[in-house]
Amino acid sequence: MYAVKLPLNIGGRRRKIGELIDDAEVKSPELVSSGYLVKITGASGAPAESISPEGLITLPVIRENGTETVSVAQSGIAEAVRIMQLSQADAVEAVKTADNDTLIVLDLCEGNKTIKSAVRKRGSELAGKAKAEAVEAGEA
Repeated sequence: MYAVKLPLNIGGRRRKIGELIDDAEVKSPELVSSGYLVKITGASGAPAESISPEGLITLPVIRENGTETVSVAQSGIAEAVRIMQLSQADAVEAVKTADNDTLIVLDLCEGNKTIKSAVRKRGSELAGKAKAEAVEAGEA
């Protein structure tokens, strides 16, 4: 599986930033070395994702004590890839409206401290909203 980093045409279709492409569709490895695509792989080099019946993609997360997995929607991965290509200021602004799946991917992959701080702040906001909604539902 590959993720599009720069717009390009593959298989007669225009591919957008963040779109995922199956291995079988990519005929030229130069697309990776030239920066158009990024190969999504696990620690062993095996494909990192598996798509569940619900359409969630499971990605490995390598930790000090082993590997765990996280499942996110394809749209969350695509949006995270899009945000990672923005300038720092634009990325911080985009994070303010990001959904939980996008935040998970950004938290795992983004190295910029300012953006990572914005991701964690937004995650706390979403967690606070979810907790408030749960309390309201319990009171009703």
